[in-house]
Amino acid sequence: MSSATLREIARRAGVSVDTASRVLNGRNKETWASTRERAERIRRIAAQLDYTPNAAARAMVGKGTHLVGALLRNAPDAPLHYLESYEAILGLDAALDAAGYVLCLVRCSEVPTPGREGSRVFRERMLDGMVVFDSMTDAVMADVERLTPRCVFLDANVWRPENCVQRDERHAGRLAAQGLVDAGCRRLVFLELFEFEGAPHAFAERRQGAASVARKAGLPFEQKPVVFLPGRLAEFAPRLAEMLDGGTGILALTAGLAQFVATVAREAGRTPGRDFALACCDENQGIRLAWPGLSRVTFDRFAMGRQAGEAMVKLLTERRGTPSCRLRGEWVPGTTAVLG
Repeated sequence: MSSATLREIARRAGVSVDTASRVLNGRNKETWASTRERAERIRRIAAQLDYTPNAAARAMVGKGTHLVGALLRNAPDAPLHYLESYEAILGLDAALDAAGYVLCLVRCSEVPTPGREGSRVFRERMLDGMVVFDSMTDAVMADVERLTPRCVFLDANVWRPENCVQRDERHAGRLAAQGLVDAGCRRLVFLELFEFEGAPHAFAERRQGAASVARKAGLPFEQKPVVFLPGRLAEFAPRLAEMLDGGTGILALTAGLAQFVATVAREAGRTPGRDFALACCDENQGIRLAWPGLSRVTFDRFAMGRQAGEAMVKLLTERRGTPSCRLRGEWVPGTTAVLG
């Protein structure tokens, strides 16, 4: 293990200990060519000496750990919940990393509660801030904000004047429904997931946006909730197949439901874009790559995550909040929101 110190690195580089510290801890402003060259020299010497910064010492000096948590609903009983959030997590991490912060994933089951100790990040107050994803119970939110007061809410069921970044889900619902109306559909069937306590805000807001378009167009609007589990999907499939007629527009809440519709249609000998119209309020990377023709609302979750990360950096470095914002997606016409 290396015994190199900041003082030794500074001596070899011909700079002050403070300058060496700023460079190696990611706090150096490298605006000019001379400062960039000096920083590279310091990093090169540190690498040659196998120098490793001491996080604990840095925390004591700087009054912070430079660790930021991302609180997710994923828990042992739902390890793959909301996989689309990974795109936003990558954007969040990019913004934090650029400012010298490290992202730490925290599951909601790690939050301390009466009778449960919780994880080290809470017991030892390891986090400078927390980015909260998705929907959390009021009790969890109260504990998180008590233990980590500096919070930013990313695509979460929280809306406040500051530090909230959301997708405009009503707008997404309106875009998808309008695509089906423009295709000449005579009725809209909104395929959604059964709501549960603390369900993501997107569930209701996409439906509300779509329903408003149907009302304006004077079209029937039917809600069809689905339990998205293998056995229950199989039970619903025959009912769905009966809806796939020439005048119907199927509006899927999620990309997974759109894929379910396509599977049922194929087994029934029907094709979206020919025998019925299909649109989706959302997408994911798999859809973009494997089914680019799906008529859908596209959205840059990476950019949303980056924006939340920048809000967190501002909150930590300037002690100022960022006005909350809702970001809008765009309609991709595709080939399925068509009546053949």
